[in-house]
Amino acid sequence: WALANGFGLFAAEGYRSRTVTTIENLPGIDVSALNKFLMARDMRIANGYGSLKNKTFRIAHMGELQMEDIETLLGAIDTFMLTAT
Repeated sequence: WALANGFGLFAAEGYRSRTVTTIENLPGIDVSALNKFLMARDMRIANGYGSLKNKTFRIAHMGELQMEDIETLLGAIDTFMLTAT
């Protein structure tokens, strides 16, 4: 999803986590506004921190999350990107 939508993947191949994905915010979307949009829909992502704040965001995919949950989140991000431009 990230690469197909103009984002990047922060971790190099071979170093990626099975529990969280850090996405490079190459399009420069407003991560705080995205999170506000998502929280109104009972979803949340984590903004980057330190020098990576607003340059990356993290999507967790662990615990009781199912693929359907991730697909719903990604669909909501797609909707945000359509409405934010």
